[in-house]
Amino acid sequence: MTTVFQNGRVYTMNREMPCVSAVAVRDNRIIYVGNDEGAGPYKSGAKVIDLAGKMLIPGLIDAHCHPLMGAFLTSGILCGAGMTHGEVLETIRAYVEAHPGNEAYFGQGYPEWVFDERGPRKEELDAICPDKPLYLMSNGIHEGWCNSRTLELGHITGDTPDPMPGFSWFHRDENGEPTGHMVEMAAQMLAMGDIRWFETEHISDACKRIFREYSALGVTGFVDCGIFGAFEQRVVQQIADLEAQGELRQRICGCVMAEDPESAKTAVERLRALHARHHSDMYNIHTLKIVNDGTVESRSCALRGPYPDGRVVEPMLQGEALARVCLEAAAEGFHLHIHAIGDRAVHETLMAARAVREAGYFDTRIINAHTHLTAREDIPLFARYNVLANTSGIWHYDAPENRDILGDERYDRQFQLRSILSHGARMTLGSDFPADEMGREPLKGIQMGVTRQIYSDPGAPILAPAAERLTVEQCLEAYTINAAYGMHMEDRTGSIEVGKYADLVVLEKDLNEVPVHHMMNTRVLLTMLGGKPTYVNEAFRF
Repeated sequence: MTTVFQNGRVYTMNREMPCVSAVAVRDNRIIYVGNDEGAGPYKSGAKVIDLAGKMLIPGLIDAHCHPLMGAFLTSGILCGAGMTHGEVLETIRAYVEAHPGNEAYFGQGYPEWVFDERGPRKEELDAICPDKPLYLMSNGIHEGWCNSRTLELGHITGDTPDPMPGFSWFHRDENGEPTGHMVEMAAQMLAMGDIRWFETEHISDACKRIFREYSALGVTGFVDCGIFGAFEQRVVQQIADLEAQGELRQRICGCVMAEDPESAKTAVERLRALHARHHSDMYNIHTLKIVNDGTVESRSCALRGPYPDGRVVEPMLQGEALARVCLEAAAEGFHLHIHAIGDRAVHETLMAARAVREAGYFDTRIINAHTHLTAREDIPLFARYNVLANTSGIWHYDAPENRDILGDERYDRQFQLRSILSHGARMTLGSDFPADEMGREPLKGIQMGVTRQIYSDPGAPILAPAAERLTVEQCLEAYTINAAYGMHMEDRTGSIEVGKYADLVVLEKDLNEVPVHHMMNTRVLLTMLGGKPTYVNEAFRF
Protein backbone atom coordinates (compact mmCIF):
# COMPACT_ATOMS: atom_id res chain seq x y z
CA MET A 1 0.00 0.00 0.00
CA THR A 2 1.36 3.42 -1.01
CA THR A 3 0.34 6.72 0.56
CA VAL A 4 1.31 10.05 -0.94
CA PHE A 5 1.17 13.31 1.05
CA GLN A 6 1.22 16.42 -1.12
CA ASN A 7 0.71 20.18 -0.94
CA GLY A 8 2.09 20.30 2.59
CA ARG A 9 4.67 22.10 4.64
CA VAL A 10 7.02 19.23 5.26
CA TYR A 11 9.85 19.82 7.72
CA THR A 12 12.20 16.91 7.17
CA MET A 13 14.81 17.60 9.92
CA ASN A 14 17.33 16.77 7.19
CA ARG A 15 19.44 19.92 6.85
CA GLU A 16 20.39 19.06 3.25
CA MET A 17 16.70 19.19 2.25
CA PRO A 18 14.92 20.92 5.15
CA CYS A 19 11.56 21.84 3.58
CA VAL A 20 9.58 20.05 0.86
CA SER A 21 5.92 19.66 -0.07
CA ALA A 22 5.45 15.93 -0.75
CA VAL A 23 6.27 12.56 0.78
CA ALA A 24 5.44 9.04 -0.41
CA VAL A 25 5.21 6.03 1.87
CA ARG A 26 5.06 2.37 0.90
CA ASP A 27 4.40 -0.23 3.58
CA ASN A 28 6.51 0.90 6.55
CA ARG A 29 9.13 3.01 4.77
CA ILE A 30 9.49 6.43 3.16
CA ILE A 31 10.13 6.04 -0.58
CA TYR A 32 10.04 9.64 -1.82
CA VAL A 33 10.75 13.11 -0.41
CA GLY A 34 10.49 16.19 -2.62
CA ASN A 35 8.06 18.42 -4.50
CA ASP A 36 4.53 17.66 -5.65
CA GLU A 37 5.55 17.21 -9.27
CA GLY A 38 8.15 14.61 -8.38
CA ALA A 39 5.57 12.65 -6.38
CA GLY A 40 3.49 12.08 -9.53
CA PRO A 41 4.87 8.63 -10.44
CA TYR A 42 3.96 7.30 -6.96
CA LYS A 43 0.27 8.29 -7.13
CA SER A 44 -0.99 5.48 -9.36
CA GLY A 45 -3.09 3.20 -7.14
CA ALA A 46 -2.00 5.12 -4.05
CA LYS A 47 -3.95 6.88 -1.34
CA VAL A 48 -3.30 10.57 -2.00
CA ILE A 49 -3.62 12.98 0.94
CA ASP A 50 -3.89 16.69 0.18
CA LEU A 51 -2.35 18.38 3.22
CA ALA A 52 -3.62 21.79 2.07
CA GLY A 53 -0.71 23.57 3.72
CA LYS A 54 -0.74 21.58 6.95
CA MET A 55 2.53 20.74 8.68
CA LEU A 56 4.11 17.29 8.30
CA ILE A 57 7.03 16.42 10.59
CA PRO A 58 8.82 13.29 11.77
CA GLY A 59 7.15 11.46 14.65
CA LEU A 60 7.88 13.11 17.98
CA ILE A 61 10.08 11.28 20.48
CA ASP A 62 9.75 11.88 24.22
CA ALA A 63 13.44 11.64 25.09
CA HIS A 64 13.01 11.28 28.85
CA CYS A 65 9.95 9.75 30.48
CA HIS A 66 8.82 6.83 32.60
CA PRO A 67 5.61 5.59 30.95
CA LEU A 68 6.05 2.03 32.20
CA MET A 69 6.52 3.31 35.74
CA GLY A 70 3.55 5.55 35.02
CA ALA A 71 1.43 2.47 34.40
CA PHE A 72 2.00 1.60 38.05
CA LEU A 73 1.90 5.07 39.54
CA THR A 74 -1.26 6.21 37.77
CA SER A 75 -3.18 3.11 38.84
CA GLY A 76 -3.99 4.46 42.31
CA ILE A 77 -4.41 7.81 44.06
CA LEU A 78 -3.66 10.70 41.71
CA CYS A 79 -2.87 14.12 43.11
CA GLY A 80 -2.00 17.17 41.03
CA ALA A 81 0.75 19.77 40.99
CA GLY A 82 -1.77 22.58 41.40
CA MET A 83 -3.43 21.15 44.52
CA THR A 84 -3.36 22.81 47.92
CA HIS A 85 -2.44 20.94 51.07
CA GLY A 86 -6.11 20.46 51.90
CA GLU A 87 -6.99 19.25 48.40
CA VAL A 88 -4.26 16.64 48.56
CA LEU A 89 -5.64 15.26 51.83
CA GLU A 90 -9.20 15.26 50.51
CA THR A 91 -8.12 13.41 47.34
CA ILE A 92 -6.43 10.73 49.44
CA ARG A 93 -9.41 10.42 51.77
CA ALA A 94 -11.89 10.11 48.89
CA TYR A 95 -9.87 7.33 47.23
CA VAL A 96 -9.47 5.32 50.44
CA GLU A 97 -13.20 5.60 51.19
CA ALA A 98 -14.08 4.57 47.63
CA HIS A 99 -11.84 1.46 47.75
CA PRO A 100 -12.45 -0.15 51.15
CA GLY A 101 -11.37 -3.60 49.95
CA ASN A 102 -7.79 -2.63 49.05
CA GLU A 103 -5.04 -4.27 51.10
CA ALA A 104 -2.77 -1.27 50.54
CA TYR A 105 -3.03 2.19 48.98
CA PHE A 106 -0.52 3.80 46.66
CA GLY A 107 -0.55 7.29 45.16
CA GLN A 108 1.52 9.80 43.28
CA GLY A 109 1.68 13.47 42.47
CA TYR A 110 1.47 15.50 45.69
CA PRO A 111 3.25 18.86 45.20
CA GLU A 112 6.38 19.03 47.33
CA TRP A 113 6.12 22.81 47.68
CA VAL A 114 2.92 22.81 49.78
CA PHE A 115 4.97 21.53 52.73
CA ASP A 116 7.81 23.19 54.59
CA GLU A 117 11.41 21.91 54.59
CA ARG A 118 10.43 19.14 57.03
CA GLY A 119 8.07 17.67 54.46
CA PRO A 120 4.69 16.00 55.07
CA ARG A 121 3.92 14.03 58.25
CA LYS A 122 2.60 10.51 58.84
CA GLU A 123 -0.05 11.71 61.31
CA GLU A 124 -2.08 13.29 58.50
CA LEU A 125 -2.23 9.95 56.69
CA ASP A 126 -2.87 8.02 59.91
CA ALA A 127 -6.03 10.08 60.37
CA ILE A 128 -7.24 8.84 56.98
CA CYS A 129 -5.96 5.24 57.04
CA PRO A 130 -4.55 3.95 60.34
CA ASP A 131 -4.73 0.19 59.75
CA LYS A 132 -3.47 -0.42 56.19
CA PRO A 133 -0.26 0.68 54.46
CA LEU A 134 -0.61 3.98 52.59
CA TYR A 135 2.21 5.44 50.49
CA LEU A 136 2.48 8.39 48.12
CA MET A 137 5.29 9.52 45.86
CA SER A 138 5.67 13.23 45.27
CA ASN A 139 5.06 14.97 41.99
CA GLY A 140 8.75 14.70 41.19
CA ILE A 141 8.99 11.06 42.43
CA HIS A 142 12.18 11.87 44.35
CA GLU A 143 10.49 11.88 47.74
CA GLY A 144 7.75 9.92 49.47
CA TRP A 145 5.17 10.12 52.26
CA CYS A 146 3.69 7.24 54.21
CA ASN A 147 1.58 6.43 57.22
CA SER A 148 2.68 4.72 60.43
CA ARG A 149 1.47 1.29 59.27
CA THR A 150 3.83 1.43 56.28
CA LEU A 151 6.78 2.29 58.53
CA GLU A 152 5.83 -0.56 60.85
CA LEU A 153 5.64 -3.14 58.05
CA GLY A 154 8.89 -1.83 56.54
CA HIS A 155 10.60 -2.05 59.95
CA ILE A 156 11.60 1.62 59.77
CA THR A 157 12.27 3.00 63.26
CA GLY A 158 14.42 5.61 64.94
CA ASP A 159 17.27 3.08 64.88
CA THR A 160 17.09 2.61 61.11
CA PRO A 161 20.11 4.33 59.55
CA ASP A 162 19.68 6.62 56.56
CA PRO A 163 20.64 4.54 53.50
CA MET A 164 22.75 7.33 51.96
CA PRO A 165 23.30 10.15 54.47
CA GLY A 166 23.16 13.52 52.77
CA PHE A 167 21.57 12.08 49.62
CA SER A 168 18.79 9.69 50.61
CA TRP A 169 17.40 9.92 54.10
CA PHE A 170 14.41 9.66 56.44
CA HIS A 171 13.18 12.89 57.94
CA ARG A 172 13.02 12.60 61.72
CA ASP A 173 11.29 14.46 64.54
CA GLU A 174 12.98 16.01 67.56
CA ASN A 175 13.22 12.54 69.16
CA GLY A 176 14.88 10.98 66.10
CA GLU A 177 11.77 9.06 65.05
CA PRO A 178 10.84 8.90 61.31
CA THR A 179 8.15 11.40 60.39
CA GLY A 180 6.82 9.47 57.40
CA HIS A 181 8.68 11.63 54.88
CA MET A 182 11.73 10.35 53.00
CA VAL A 183 13.97 11.62 50.23
CA GLU A 184 15.31 9.76 47.17
CA MET A 185 14.90 6.19 46.01
CA ALA A 186 17.01 4.22 48.47
CA ALA A 187 14.97 5.43 51.46
CA GLN A 188 11.71 5.03 49.55
CA MET A 189 12.45 1.44 48.59
CA LEU A 190 13.23 0.58 52.23
CA ALA A 191 9.95 2.09 53.37
CA MET A 192 7.92 0.34 50.68
CA GLY A 193 9.39 -3.01 51.69
CA ASP A 194 7.73 -6.16 50.37
CA ILE A 195 4.17 -4.84 50.46
CA ARG A 196 2.07 -5.68 47.39
CA TRP A 197 1.22 -2.18 46.24
CA PHE A 198 -0.04 -2.98 42.73
CA GLU A 199 -2.19 -5.55 41.01
CA THR A 200 -0.25 -6.84 37.99
CA GLU A 201 -3.35 -7.52 35.92
CA HIS A 202 -4.10 -3.79 35.78
CA ILE A 203 -0.69 -2.83 34.41
CA SER A 204 -1.16 -4.15 30.86
CA ASP A 205 -4.37 -2.14 30.43
CA ALA A 206 -2.66 0.93 31.90
CA CYS A 207 0.21 0.57 29.42
CA LYS A 208 -2.19 0.35 26.47
CA ARG A 209 -3.99 3.47 27.70
CA ILE A 210 -0.72 5.37 28.02
CA PHE A 211 0.37 4.29 24.52
CA ARG A 212 -2.94 5.53 23.06
CA GLU A 213 -2.60 8.84 24.86
CA TYR A 214 0.93 9.30 23.57
CA SER A 215 -0.21 8.59 19.99
CA ALA A 216 -2.82 11.35 20.27
CA LEU A 217 0.04 13.72 21.20
CA GLY A 218 2.00 12.83 18.07
CA VAL A 219 4.53 10.65 19.89
CA THR A 220 5.98 7.70 17.96
CA GLY A 221 8.85 6.87 20.30
CA PHE A 222 10.12 7.39 23.80
CA VAL A 223 13.10 6.77 26.00
CA ASP A 224 11.79 4.85 28.99
CA CYS A 225 14.21 5.98 31.68
CA GLY A 226 13.73 3.12 34.06
CA ILE A 227 11.58 1.74 36.82
CA PHE A 228 12.33 0.72 40.37
CA GLY A 229 14.23 -2.54 40.60
CA ALA A 230 11.42 -4.29 42.46
CA PHE A 231 9.10 -3.84 39.44
CA GLU A 232 11.64 -4.13 36.63
CA GLN A 233 11.15 -7.75 35.60
CA ARG A 234 7.34 -7.54 35.71
CA VAL A 235 7.24 -4.45 33.52
CA VAL A 236 9.74 -5.76 30.98
CA GLN A 237 7.71 -8.92 30.53
CA GLN A 238 4.51 -6.90 30.15
CA ILE A 239 6.05 -4.83 27.34
CA ALA A 240 7.53 -7.89 25.66
CA ASP A 241 4.09 -9.49 25.68
CA LEU A 242 2.49 -6.35 24.22
CA GLU A 243 5.15 -6.26 21.49
CA ALA A 244 4.43 -9.88 20.60
CA GLN A 245 0.73 -9.01 20.38
CA GLY A 246 1.43 -6.01 18.12
CA GLU A 247 0.08 -3.61 20.73
CA LEU A 248 3.03 -1.18 20.88
CA ARG A 249 2.31 2.25 19.39
CA GLN A 250 5.74 3.72 20.06
CA ARG A 251 9.33 2.62 19.58
CA ILE A 252 10.72 2.15 23.07
CA CYS A 253 14.32 2.59 24.11
CA GLY A 254 14.56 0.95 27.53
CA CYS A 255 16.96 1.55 30.41
CA VAL A 256 18.16 -0.35 33.42
CA MET A 257 18.16 2.02 36.36
CA ALA A 258 20.83 2.39 39.04
CA GLU A 259 19.32 4.45 41.84
CA ASP A 260 21.84 3.71 44.61
CA PRO A 261 25.45 2.44 44.86
CA GLU A 262 24.37 -1.16 45.41
CA SER A 263 22.16 -1.31 42.31
CA ALA A 264 24.95 0.37 40.34
CA LYS A 265 27.24 -2.58 41.06
CA THR A 266 24.95 -5.00 39.22
CA ALA A 267 23.35 -2.64 36.69
CA VAL A 268 25.51 -3.58 33.69
CA GLU A 269 25.01 -7.29 34.39
CA ARG A 270 21.22 -6.75 34.50
CA LEU A 271 21.40 -4.65 31.35
CA ARG A 272 23.35 -7.34 29.53
CA ALA A 273 20.75 -9.98 30.36
CA LEU A 274 17.78 -7.82 29.36
CA HIS A 275 19.37 -6.57 26.14
CA ALA A 276 20.02 -10.14 25.04
CA ARG A 277 16.25 -10.73 25.10
CA HIS A 278 14.95 -7.33 24.00
CA HIS A 279 16.76 -5.57 21.14
CA SER A 280 14.27 -5.00 18.32
CA ASP A 281 13.46 -1.71 16.58
CA MET A 282 10.27 -1.62 18.66
CA TYR A 283 11.68 -2.45 22.08
CA ASN A 284 15.40 -2.16 22.69
CA ILE A 285 16.87 -2.17 26.19
CA HIS A 286 20.39 -0.83 25.67
CA THR A 287 20.96 2.04 28.09
CA LEU A 288 22.23 2.38 31.65
CA LYS A 289 20.32 5.04 33.59
CA ILE A 290 22.14 6.44 36.63
CA VAL A 291 20.15 8.56 39.10
CA ASN A 292 23.09 10.65 40.25
CA ASP A 293 21.32 13.34 42.25
CA GLY A 294 17.84 14.47 43.25
CA THR A 295 15.67 17.51 42.57
CA VAL A 296 15.55 21.17 43.45
CA GLU A 297 12.13 20.82 45.10
CA SER A 298 13.36 18.01 47.37
CA ARG A 299 16.58 19.90 48.14
CA SER A 300 18.49 16.82 47.04
CA CYS A 301 20.20 17.93 43.83
CA ALA A 302 23.98 18.11 44.07
CA LEU A 303 25.24 21.70 43.94
CA ARG A 304 28.72 23.16 43.62
CA GLY A 305 28.76 24.72 47.06
CA PRO A 306 26.27 24.55 49.91
CA TYR A 307 22.58 25.38 49.81
CA PRO A 308 21.63 28.74 51.37
CA ASP A 309 20.85 26.86 54.61
CA GLY A 310 24.39 25.44 54.67
CA ARG A 311 23.57 21.86 53.67
CA VAL A 312 25.80 20.06 51.17
CA VAL A 313 24.50 17.33 48.85
CA GLU A 314 26.95 15.27 46.84
CA PRO A 315 26.22 13.10 43.77
CA MET A 316 25.48 9.43 44.31
CA LEU A 317 28.60 8.52 42.30
CA GLN A 318 31.47 10.81 41.44
CA GLY A 319 34.98 10.81 40.07
CA GLU A 320 36.54 7.43 39.49
CA ALA A 321 33.50 5.56 40.86
CA LEU A 322 31.17 7.08 38.24
CA ALA A 323 33.71 6.76 35.44
CA ARG A 324 34.24 3.08 36.25
CA VAL A 325 30.53 2.23 35.87
CA CYS A 326 30.25 4.29 32.68
CA LEU A 327 33.31 2.66 31.13
CA GLU A 328 31.98 -0.79 32.00
CA ALA A 329 28.75 -0.04 30.16
CA ALA A 330 30.48 1.58 27.18
CA ALA A 331 32.85 -1.38 26.81
CA GLU A 332 29.83 -3.62 26.17
CA GLY A 333 28.31 -1.27 23.61
CA PHE A 334 25.67 0.17 25.91
CA HIS A 335 24.66 3.82 26.22
CA LEU A 336 24.45 6.17 29.21
CA HIS A 337 21.62 8.33 30.53
CA ILE A 338 22.63 10.17 33.70
CA HIS A 339 20.14 12.11 35.84
CA ALA A 340 22.01 15.26 36.87
CA ILE A 341 20.11 18.37 37.91
CA GLY A 342 22.55 20.29 40.13
CA ASP A 343 25.69 21.87 38.67
CA ARG A 344 27.92 19.58 40.72
CA ALA A 345 26.17 16.48 39.34
CA VAL A 346 26.28 17.86 35.77
CA HIS A 347 30.03 18.38 36.14
CA GLU A 348 30.44 14.75 37.20
CA THR A 349 28.55 13.61 34.08
CA LEU A 350 30.88 15.64 31.89
CA MET A 351 33.98 14.27 33.61
CA ALA A 352 32.72 10.70 33.19
CA ALA A 353 32.02 11.49 29.52
CA ARG A 354 35.61 12.68 29.15
CA ALA A 355 36.82 9.33 30.50
CA VAL A 356 34.57 7.44 28.07
CA ARG A 357 35.75 9.46 25.06
CA GLU A 358 39.41 9.28 26.04
CA ALA A 359 39.02 5.50 26.27
CA GLY A 360 37.95 5.50 22.61
CA TYR A 361 34.20 4.89 22.97
CA PHE A 362 33.04 7.54 20.51
CA ASP A 363 29.78 5.86 19.49
CA THR A 364 28.44 5.62 23.05
CA ARG A 365 25.47 7.94 23.42
CA ILE A 366 25.78 9.95 26.64
CA ILE A 367 22.79 11.96 27.83
CA ASN A 368 22.71 14.33 30.79
CA ALA A 369 19.11 14.25 31.94
CA HIS A 370 17.37 17.50 32.95
CA THR A 371 20.42 19.83 32.83
CA HIS A 372 18.83 22.25 35.27
CA LEU A 373 21.98 24.02 36.49
CA THR A 374 25.30 24.11 34.66
CA ALA A 375 28.45 25.92 35.74
CA ARG A 376 29.55 28.52 33.18
CA GLU A 377 32.89 26.82 32.55
CA ASP A 378 31.15 23.48 31.91
CA ILE A 379 28.84 24.75 29.15
CA PRO A 380 31.34 24.14 26.28
CA LEU A 381 32.08 20.60 27.50
CA PHE A 382 28.76 19.19 26.25
CA ALA A 383 29.95 19.67 22.67
CA ARG A 384 33.56 18.75 23.43
CA TYR A 385 32.62 15.33 24.81
CA ASN A 386 29.48 14.85 22.69
CA VAL A 387 27.07 14.80 25.63
CA LEU A 388 23.41 15.36 24.74
CA ALA A 389 21.78 17.94 26.99
CA ASN A 390 18.34 16.65 27.85
CA THR A 391 15.71 18.89 29.44
CA SER A 392 11.96 19.32 29.79
CA GLY A 393 10.53 22.46 28.21
CA ILE A 394 7.61 22.33 30.63
CA TRP A 395 10.06 23.13 33.45
CA HIS A 396 11.23 26.38 31.83
CA TYR A 397 9.14 28.89 33.75
CA ASP A 398 9.50 31.23 36.70
CA ALA A 399 8.87 29.33 39.97
CA PRO A 400 9.68 31.82 42.74
CA GLU A 401 9.35 29.20 45.47
CA ASN A 402 12.67 27.77 44.25
CA ARG A 403 14.58 31.04 44.82
CA ASP A 404 14.85 30.41 48.56
CA ILE A 405 16.05 26.86 47.88
CA LEU A 406 18.71 27.79 45.31
CA GLY A 407 19.63 31.35 46.24
CA ASP A 408 19.58 34.30 43.86
CA GLU A 409 22.72 33.55 41.84
CA ARG A 410 21.72 29.97 41.00
CA TYR A 411 18.09 30.85 40.46
CA ASP A 412 19.02 33.34 37.76
CA ARG A 413 21.01 30.86 35.65
CA GLN A 414 18.63 27.93 35.25
CA PHE A 415 18.29 25.88 32.05
CA GLN A 416 21.09 27.41 29.95
CA LEU A 417 20.30 25.17 26.99
CA ARG A 418 20.64 27.79 24.28
CA SER A 419 24.17 28.55 25.48
CA ILE A 420 25.00 24.85 25.42
CA LEU A 421 23.66 24.57 21.86
CA SER A 422 25.67 27.62 20.76
CA HIS A 423 28.85 25.58 21.26
CA GLY A 424 27.63 22.84 18.89
CA ALA A 425 26.07 20.36 21.30
CA ARG A 426 22.78 18.52 20.78
CA MET A 427 19.66 18.89 22.92
CA THR A 428 16.77 16.46 23.47
CA LEU A 429 13.41 17.20 25.07
CA GLY A 430 11.22 14.98 27.22
CA SER A 431 8.35 15.20 29.67
CA ASP A 432 9.62 13.11 32.61
CA PHE A 433 6.09 11.64 32.77
CA PRO A 434 4.61 10.82 35.28
CA ALA A 435 6.65 13.52 37.07
CA ASP A 436 5.24 16.03 34.59
CA GLU A 437 3.71 18.77 36.69
CA MET A 438 2.64 20.80 33.62
CA GLY A 439 1.70 17.91 31.34
CA ARG A 440 3.52 15.69 28.86
CA GLU A 441 2.29 17.31 25.62
CA PRO A 442 5.30 17.93 23.34
CA LEU A 443 3.73 21.06 21.88
CA LYS A 444 3.34 22.49 25.38
CA GLY A 445 6.99 21.66 26.02
CA ILE A 446 7.96 23.49 22.83
CA GLN A 447 5.87 26.53 23.75
CA MET A 448 7.34 26.81 27.23
CA GLY A 449 10.88 26.20 25.97
CA VAL A 450 10.44 29.02 23.47
CA THR A 451 8.77 31.47 25.90
CA ARG A 452 10.26 30.43 29.28
CA GLN A 453 6.84 31.28 30.70
CA ILE A 454 4.08 29.30 32.39
CA TYR A 455 1.83 28.13 29.55
CA SER A 456 -1.38 29.46 31.07
CA ASP A 457 -0.43 33.15 31.23
CA PRO A 458 1.12 35.09 28.32
CA GLY A 459 1.89 37.90 30.76
CA ALA A 460 3.72 35.68 33.25
CA PRO A 461 7.31 36.47 34.24
CA ILE A 462 9.99 35.12 31.92
CA LEU A 463 12.44 32.75 33.60
CA ALA A 464 15.86 34.38 33.69
CA PRO A 465 18.05 34.52 31.77
CA ALA A 466 15.62 35.44 28.98
CA ALA A 467 18.42 35.04 26.41
CA GLU A 468 18.16 31.26 26.96
CA ARG A 469 14.78 31.08 25.22
CA LEU A 470 14.87 28.35 22.57
CA THR A 471 13.73 28.52 18.96
CA VAL A 472 10.97 26.40 17.43
CA GLU A 473 13.55 24.78 15.14
CA GLN A 474 15.79 23.84 18.07
CA CYS A 475 12.84 22.29 19.91
CA LEU A 476 11.64 20.33 16.88
CA GLU A 477 15.13 18.95 16.32
CA ALA A 478 15.25 18.00 20.00
CA TYR A 479 11.99 16.04 19.71
CA THR A 480 12.95 14.30 16.45
CA ILE A 481 16.40 13.77 14.94
CA ASN A 482 18.34 14.54 18.12
CA ALA A 483 16.14 12.22 20.18
CA ALA A 484 16.61 9.50 17.55
CA TYR A 485 20.37 10.05 17.79
CA GLY A 486 20.17 9.62 21.54
CA MET A 487 18.32 6.33 20.97
CA HIS A 488 21.00 5.26 18.46
CA MET A 489 18.27 5.10 15.80
CA GLU A 490 19.04 8.19 13.72
CA ASP A 491 19.66 5.95 10.67
CA ARG A 492 16.11 4.58 10.89
CA THR A 493 13.85 7.33 12.27
CA GLY A 494 13.86 10.95 13.48
CA SER A 495 13.82 12.62 10.06
CA ILE A 496 11.88 12.36 6.81
CA GLU A 497 14.32 10.71 4.44
CA VAL A 498 14.06 7.94 1.87
CA GLY A 499 14.59 4.53 3.44
CA LYS A 500 13.67 5.52 6.98
CA TYR A 501 10.62 4.27 8.84
CA ALA A 502 7.45 6.19 8.02
CA ASP A 503 7.07 7.60 11.54
CA LEU A 504 5.15 10.79 10.77
CA VAL A 505 2.88 13.41 12.33
CA VAL A 506 0.48 15.87 10.70
CA LEU A 507 -0.24 19.11 12.57
CA GLU A 508 -3.14 21.34 11.62
CA LYS A 509 -0.92 24.44 11.36
CA ASP A 510 2.71 25.33 10.75
CA LEU A 511 4.20 25.96 14.19
CA ASN A 512 6.46 28.62 12.71
CA GLU A 513 3.39 30.70 11.91
CA VAL A 514 1.33 30.05 15.05
CA PRO A 515 1.40 32.82 17.70
CA VAL A 516 3.96 31.68 20.22
CA HIS A 517 1.56 31.53 23.17
CA HIS A 518 -0.89 29.35 21.24
CA MET A 519 1.45 26.63 19.93
CA MET A 520 0.23 24.11 22.51
CA ASN A 521 -3.32 24.45 21.12
CA THR A 522 -2.27 23.22 17.67
CA ARG A 523 -4.08 19.95 17.02
CA VAL A 524 -2.38 16.69 16.10
CA LEU A 525 -4.37 15.38 13.12
CA LEU A 526 -2.51 12.16 12.29
CA THR A 527 0.15 10.02 13.92
CA MET A 528 1.73 7.27 11.86
CA LEU A 529 4.18 4.61 13.06
CA GLY A 530 5.90 2.57 10.39
CA GLY A 531 3.32 3.62 7.81
CA LYS A 532 0.33 2.65 9.96
CA PRO A 533 -1.91 5.25 11.58
CA THR A 534 -1.94 5.01 15.36
CA TYR A 535 -4.09 8.11 15.80
CA VAL A 536 -6.41 9.95 13.43
CA ASN A 537 -8.24 13.09 14.54
CA GLU A 538 -11.89 13.15 13.54
CA ALA A 539 -11.25 16.46 11.76
CA PHE A 540 -8.73 14.86 9.36
CA ARG A 541 -9.61 12.93 6.21
CA PHE A 542 -7.35 9.90 5.94
